[in-house]
Amino acid sequence: MSDFEKNGTALIELDGKVITKPKLLGKYGAVRVFQVIIETKRKNEKVDIFQLEYTTELGVVLNVGDFIKVNGEIRTLIESYILANSIEILPEEPEFYTNECTISYGGFHRFISTRKSYDDSGSDVTEYVVSVQRKRGRISYFRATSWNHDALYIGNSHDSIKHMNIGCRLQSYSGKKGDKHFISLNVHHFSTIREDNNDECKED
Repeated sequence: MSDFEKNGTALIELDGKVITKPKLLGKYGAVRVFQVIIETKRKNEKVDIFQLEYTTELGVVLNVGDFIKVNGEIRTLIESYILANSIEILPEEPEFYTNECTISYGGFHRFISTRKSYDDSGSDVTEYVVSVQRKRGRISYFRATSWNHDALYIGNSHDSIKHMNIGCRLQSYSGKKGDKHFISLNVHHFSTIREDNNDECKED
């Protein structure tokens, strides 16, 4: 488990399709906060579902069926969600859905396991939990998966890893009753941070 010396970030750029009507979550003066559910497609056509929160300060009105590009950050409270910093309504469905997340100064919260993949590839897979400290000491937690070389490195060195930078794609999963939505991280870049000078140390 890591101790935080500074705040981290969990920034995303994501294309999606709005599949629910906006739901009013709250009002803060003249600002209103809305939530919609969006879906995004992987290259294999599998669909991921995410909760998206945004405010009227962004100046957009979302409707069911809109294709959108979102820049923002991922967070957890009771569930995982995306908080939008900007939303662009796209003229048509993208041929390939953008889905990129960059976590800077993330904490290595907990090691779960290293195993072989469930398909026939024989790839090594490591699962673990990433933490990101936000402003005012609030912390978000995300389940993450790394593959192959990174999986073996994390499996062998997890006791010494405190902080890291990662690049990943967002994937979704539901709670046991299907009524809660969570974000998981499919990691394609993993690098530890040297604690003495905050330099990145990529494991090759």
